Amino acid sequence: MLSKLVNEKKRHSNKEMEHFREYMKHNPPKNFTSKNISVSDFTNSVKRGKYDLNPLHQREVVHGDSWQSKIVESVLLGKPLGSPEFDTVQNENGLSIFRSLDGKQRLSAIDRFINNKYKFKVDIKHLKNKKFEDWPEIWRDHILGCEFNICTTTATLSDDEVTEYFNIKQNTKKTTSGEKLNSVLSVRANLCRDICKLVKYGKKKEGNDCVDRKNCFEIVVRSCYAIDLFNNTTGKDGFINLNYDPKINKHIGFLNKSDVNDITTFKYYKNIIKEVFEFIDIIHYNNKWGKTFVLPLLVLNIINGKFDKIKSFVLSRISGKDNFYPQVNGKHSATKERIIIIDKKFKSFISV
Repeated sequence: MLSKLVNEKKRHSNKEMEHFREYMKHNPPKNFTSKNISVSDFTNSVKRGKYDLNPLHQREVVHGDSWQSKIVESVLLGKPLGSPEFDTVQNENGLSIFRSLDGKQRLSAIDRFINNKYKFKVDIKHLKNKKFEDWPEIWRDHILGCEFNICTTTATLSDDEVTEYFNIKQNTKKTTSGEKLNSVLSVRANLCRDICKLVKYGKKKEGNDCVDRKNCFEIVVRSCYAIDLFNNTTGKDGFINLNYDPKINKHIGFLNKSDVNDITTFKYYKNIIKEVFEFIDIIHYNNKWGKTFVLPLLVLNIINGKFDKIKSFVLSRISGKDNFYPQVNGKHSATKERIIIIDKKFKSFISV
């Protein structure tokens, strides 16, 4: 009897071991390695392109000079930065580089300071309100020799792994809809990024175009989703009243889908978005690049298909008149409500 129990336990252990080996075969550990690097070596490596602090999934620099200065102070005092993490990818020349997975904000604060992008705000005598180039030489030499810890792996995380990894890391932080969308790496997400490069959106801030990159990407994704949704909805009324203005997870789901015709389809989306964005650029209206202005105008175009008349309507009834819409006041349904308002008023305009 005892022999039978021992054999059953052994067979059970073998089954568990088989499952364990199969799982590890398809999910090999990444084996991150921890190392110290000096500020001088790191910033020089960033300049040479060895470290990518601005991959597609990462959000732009979101902290002000005071927060970034506190990071620099931490380095000065030898305080840990939480070991920012990188995987390994190939750049456009086929060379292996380290791609930021987590810790971009902290490392960007250091790199930007050494490159004189902002003034040091911590109250330290001879340093406060000075850029790096204006610091006394002894302080410059000191910080360039300071070291901090980073973690790297020679493995390359897949697009899905990067997206999941980023979202888990950001789970305890306030993340905007645009940042959540921007964290998605997929064929459709990259097609939307290509559209962003070809359209005029807002006004670029000198030396800080990544702010527009994230905002533009969100509007482009929402626009592509709206056009796609309209093309697959029976009846315009159903599109406006039932299907439009979904939550952000619907947009993420849209980005993660794929179709063999996506390249051709997204060229069509690009043409519509490009025309609408170019028109918005000449309109006078507060916050005209917000989604509660862009999307109603884009939807008006795809519903009615009379863009010349829409332009006349907008220039005569909306441009220069900031009270055309009621106040948004943070309402989640604001975009949908404004679509209904502008569609109704446009129909009255063309019926006269």
